[in-house]
Amino acid sequence: MRRLLVACVCALGSACGGLGHTASAATGHDVTRWPSCEALGQTLGALVAGLDDPFTTTFVDEPGVLDGMECRWGQPQDDDAEGLRAVLRGGDIRLTIQAGPFGPVPARLRHDDPRAAAIDGFGQSDDGRYDPQAQVDVFAPRVVAGNLRVAVEQMPFMFSDAPGHRLTVDDAVAAAVDIHRALRAESDE
Repeated sequence: MRRLLVACVCALGSACGGLGHTASAATGHDVTRWPSCEALGQTLGALVAGLDDPFTTTFVDEPGVLDGMECRWGQPQDDDAEGLRAVLRGGDIRLTIQAGPFGPVPARLRHDDPRAAAIDGFGQSDDGRYDPQAQVDVFAPRVVAGNLRVAVEQMPFMFSDAPGHRLTVDDAVAAAVDIHRALRAESDE
């Protein structure tokens, strides 16, 4: 019944940003059936390699309407750190998955990306900027496909000599598309 309702709403175009997505593009809202953060970490691969085990948060604003999950992989804490280095652990990776439906996204915040288009989606930014080579800041891009919105972001504060790489918008979009695919594979089984 839920898939039929999603298909009807998407056919009208209101909840799917006017793209006419089909119900097959939407994963069910039952967060408990989504892969674990540990499994999704395998999908993220090198982005989270060497980071602490993930901390998981699930949330349900309205059951079946806006549900989500957040996974955070932290930089290992340096036992000898002092001052700011003891407090700020920049470089953590956070994965946020939200299930809608969502309202239309204004055109200035929508961005065409062939990887997102391959899963019937698009990129979305909060500030209208979408430079693939830019380092991700507090406004990480999201990939929206069907009723799922996925963002992969990195805590922006890092010391210049901190280990790990700097997450670019291109990296974040590629990872978000991979997470969409992993969620779909899980829901198709």
